[in-house]
Amino acid sequence: MAKIVFLGGGERERILKAKLSLQYDVESINSPDELEAATWSIKEGSVFIAPLSSTDDLGTIRESNGLSLLETLDYIPQGSLLLIGAARNMLREKAVKKEVIVCELGQLDELAWLNAIPTAEGTIKTLMTELNTTIFGAKFLIIGAGRIALTLGIRLKFLGGEVVIAARANAELARATALFLGTTSLKEVKGNWVAVINTVPAPILDQDFFANNTTPIYVELASSSGIKDALDAKIRHLPLPGLPGKYAPQASGAYLAQTVPPLIERYFRGDWPEQRREKL
Repeated sequence: MAKIVFLGGGERERILKAKLSLQYDVESINSPDELEAATWSIKEGSVFIAPLSSTDDLGTIRESNGLSLLETLDYIPQGSLLLIGAARNMLREKAVKKEVIVCELGQLDELAWLNAIPTAEGTIKTLMTELNTTIFGAKFLIIGAGRIALTLGIRLKFLGGEVVIAARANAELARATALFLGTTSLKEVKGNWVAVINTVPAPILDQDFFANNTTPIYVELASSSGIKDALDAKIRHLPLPGLPGKYAPQASGAYLAQTVPPLIERYFRGDWPEQRREKL
């Protein structure tokens, strides 16, 4: 029977594990001690699943007891498939050297659009708790025009908020316009906002932006925008990582259990792009 190894994980992964256990031999490793004890058994593994919450900057799996994904890679067999929410550069580079296939689940439309739902709802819940006003009539600036930005923007608008999407690409602005959301070029945005909400995992905002825009609260939905140091001391920085797992673990776990099994079946059929190239 094919073997699947879970590396750490939370409630979402528990739901996925329960489903996969019906069909595969499943093992879990959650700490350095468990990794050491399972060194030989995981060499039999073919698919390794890390949490959607991924790792910290040092490569430690967030939902684990100090388990390093970088160290775990030393024991993962060549040609194995590693599923993870998002892979940092150091992980990608080591995986290439180890010839391990990495699939970033956060980049898959079939999962990312579904996960945008609890992310948007969790953000709105937080805003309603943190702000001293209603969503209705409040002005929100959302940086980016991707899945999360559009899903959140539409919901804020339905609640009576005034929403403006700021992005660089004309295609992104056109998509937001088609959804009846206000838009502006990132270079031209100016205003007073109840909250600025960032969804872009890159340091695209600078001091000039905050000189032209005022807000009491900056909500960080991106994994690493690097903006914290540029914020004025009067602006409250509110990072909200991993909202699907925190706000709606049952729903997001069901999304995971819906999306991942077909990927694993495809891998075991030998139908992954890397596998097909090896056969040529």
